[in-house]
Amino acid sequence: MARHMAAELKRKGDSTTVLLLHPGEVKTDMANIEVAWEVEGQMTPEESVSACIKTIESKGPEDSGTFWTWENKPYPW
Repeated sequence: MARHMAAELKRKGDSTTVLLLHPGEVKTDMANIEVAWEVEGQMTPEESVSACIKTIESKGPEDSGTFWTWENKPYPW
């Protein structure tokens, strides 16, 4: 959907950049569940947001419709 939205906006001459962003394993109440595996590398919401902002700020119109991680790496989809 994001790729289609990005393409449609570009076709219409709109310079909006559409990004999908994985925020990482964030330690929140929602993540406080029992799972059968060890969850490693959890970060605070502040750490996640700070990393995500850096990733967003590094992107431009040529990246529209792509998926990135909080580590500023392309998501493997």
